[in-house]
Amino acid sequence: MGEALLIASERLADFVTAIFIAARTRPDFARETAQHLVAANLKGHDSHGVGMAPNYVDAIANGHLAPDAEAEMLEDRGAILRVDGRFGFGQVVGRQATDLAIERVRDAGVVTLALRNAHHLGRIGTYAERCAQAGCVR
Repeated sequence: MGEALLIASERLADFVTAIFIAARTRPDFARETAQHLVAANLKGHDSHGVGMAPNYVDAIANGHLAPDAEAEMLEDRGAILRVDGRFGFGQVVGRQATDLAIERVRDAGVVTLALRNAHHLGRIGTYAERCAQAGCVR
C-alpha cells in the first residue's frame, strides 16, 4: 500500500468540482456537492466523502442522476411538505428541501418533510446541523 497523500480540503473541493462540471453539472451545484463530500471526509465519514464522486459521475452518464435538477414542491399542507428531488444531486435537493422545511417551521412550529427521487444525500447529519444552525433544534 502506498503512502497517504495529504491534500488541502479547498484544493480537493476544487478538483471534485471540476470533475462534476466536466460531467455537465451546473457550476454552483458541482461546488455545493463537492464541498459536502469533502466535509464528510473532514468529519470522519469517508464512506460518504469524495470517494463517492466516481459513482455520481457514472450515475450522470447512465441517466440515473440529473445534474441540474432542483427540488420541486409536490404537496404543501402547512406543516407537511412533500418534495420531489427530480433525481438531482441529493446534496442540492436535500438542502433545498431542508430550507423549505426551515422556512415553514417558523410559522407552523413543527414540520414533516418527505423528499422523494433524490440521488444519494451524502452525510445525513449535514441536514440536521443546518436545522440546528437555523434555530430549529434545541
